[in-house]
Amino acid sequence: MKKILLSIAAVFFAALTANAVITQQVVLKNGTVLYGYTQKQDMKGNIVFCTEKAVVVLDGDNVESITNERSYKLKDLNTKWEDWARQNNVVAQSDKNASLTLCDIIVKSGIADNLVAVADSAAKPDKLDDGAVMHNAYKVRVLERGKKVKYLELIPNIYNIKRTDIEAIKGERRGKALLSGINRVYTMKNGREVEGQYAGETNTTLSLFVNGDVVETFDKGDVIKYAFRPVNPMQDIFEQSRLIDCVRTKAGANICGVMIEQNYSGKKNSDNYVLIQQRSGGIQSVKISDISEIYRDENAGYAPKEDIILGENEVMINRTPATYVNVVEENDMLYPDSINNKVLVEKGGKPAATVAVEYNGGNRTGADRFQVVRLKPVQKKRETKYVFSYKDLAMSSIRPHKVETSVNNTTRAEYTVGGTGLFLLYDAVARKALLFEIK
Repeated sequence: MKKILLSIAAVFFAALTANAVITQQVVLKNGTVLYGYTQKQDMKGNIVFCTEKAVVVLDGDNVESITNERSYKLKDLNTKWEDWARQNNVVAQSDKNASLTLCDIIVKSGIADNLVAVADSAAKPDKLDDGAVMHNAYKVRVLERGKKVKYLELIPNIYNIKRTDIEAIKGERRGKALLSGINRVYTMKNGREVEGQYAGETNTTLSLFVNGDVVETFDKGDVIKYAFRPVNPMQDIFEQSRLIDCVRTKAGANICGVMIEQNYSGKKNSDNYVLIQQRSGGIQSVKISDISEIYRDENAGYAPKEDIILGENEVMINRTPATYVNVVEENDMLYPDSINNKVLVEKGGKPAATVAVEYNGGNRTGADRFQVVRLKPVQKKRETKYVFSYKDLAMSSIRPHKVETSVNNTTRAEYTVGGTGLFLLYDAVARKALLFEIK
């Protein structure tokens, strides 16, 4: 039971692609690699796995034919195929009319395997029969043929697999720019606790990324508790969880939320339990002996925060690069020496615009690095200058309503700015400014 539940615990990757759910990389004993998430698992070790991508390996004797090989214009395929072809140097980066050869895999009639794709069949994804028959694959890229047939599939699919056919589950570190996610905390029999990001597991071991890129591996039998902890204190756990966990009990009850603990300190399943945190804030405990199956769904409330890695002199305004200008003082008035380098901010019909400024704090850690002030047009010697004064800075400047500094030393300051026109973010220490215009 312990090994079964471990295989479905949430694995959070940094490399999540837009509109795709890839939280696990499952390597099967036959060499197949599935990228996606465990949708369902019963207590017999039968797993329903939803993929966004798969590298499937078949015994060549089980393949009837590789057919319908033809070239497709990349522009006629989905962008995932184009990205793969260019990243793997299958086509030249500059070739706008590039083509990619894809084909269909037809398996022999009646061939059964523990790896069964069911998306193109009438088979139900919530049931795995021991005699399940493999199904054909369409519009895939053949990577190897002969005694073994290996192909790449880049369309969503559903696979029925068995827990005993899994060689390993792998994880990757979150990118430095991702500020949301879930860490695991393993508690050992000797009382030691280790926190880190999931790195993978086999039938006998568990691994975490700790202290940067260092991987620490543990015997499964030595770990008696698995806790799941959100990494961003500014967000709740639901905003940082890619998927929602649901436990179905033998009595027919469904308990949904985010799994925050699996406890195996007891000798019997009736002594062990999982904890599910519900959206209401309540925490439900379920004995492992009472669980019929666990299934998953996408979390509509998932709201990851992504950072920006900036150099000391780099600044973004609403994720648009901004350029510093010098500020000149003349007769008690101040003005930028140029208004050409300005960022446009669309108010979008709202009474006020939100202006988010992101910068590397460097050696300056103060929250109020910038003051926002409106510039006023003044006619001087047949030219218009946009000016402000020290009085404007003291009496009329806008201060940030929210300031956060990430672990990457990127500070994000948000300002609420009403009206339209030309505005300036003034750095009084450096006597430089950033310009933006609200329309």
